[in-house]
Amino acid sequence: LLLLGGIGFHSKDFDTRQVEMMSLAHEAVRSDMPVQHWLMSWHESEQPTPEQCKQAVSIFLDEMGLNGHQAMYSLHQNTDNIHLHIAINKVNPETYLVVKPAKGWWKEAAQRTVAIIEHRQGWRPERRARYTVMDDGTVARVGKLDGVPTVPTRAGDMESRTGQKSAARIAIEEAGELIRSASSWAELHQGLAERGMRYERAGGVGAHKIGR
Repeated sequence: LLLLGGIGFHSKDFDTRQVEMMSLAHEAVRSDMPVQHWLMSWHESEQPTPEQCKQAVSIFLDEMGLNGHQAMYSLHQNTDNIHLHIAINKVNPETYLVVKPAKGWWKEAAQRTVAIIEHRQGWRPERRARYTVMDDGTVARVGKLDGVPTVPTRAGDMESRTGQKSAARIAIEEAGELIRSASSWAELHQGLAERGMRYERAGGVGAHKIGR
């Protein structure tokens, strides 16, 4: 055991923090698992400092939408890779309601967290990573693109009435070739950023939009 730490507790003593966490967890009478366990692992030869461990846990809580929640962590070196065990109380300390990490999209949030921590702390990137952090700080999805977006219905209707191109069509035309030629989300985001543009999901339903 290399390190013990915690976030969101009144006490500084590890045993008392356990009591605090159990006490709050018992408020979730309808949840069988109010405390969730996670594991972070570093590459062989990498060793985070206590400050980096606390920052990593804070980033994780932020990406999971669990800021202000209790989290206990311990750093171990009983394998080839140093790893950090994290126990997070999903019970909100103010409302006593159980919060779904990342509103249910916890797998994506965990992948984003890996990329952010690697970028901020200078660790070697994970192979076949799902996300990467661009030069401007944007967290971009890595992988096959979904294709060129179409002009929204309302914008198309406006074009029919006025006979002029909509801002959406202009943006798509300017970026269309780049979208078709880009081999990954990272390459696309970088190319659009160089043109003062961005490409993002809209509404969480698979739609995308381009804008400046």
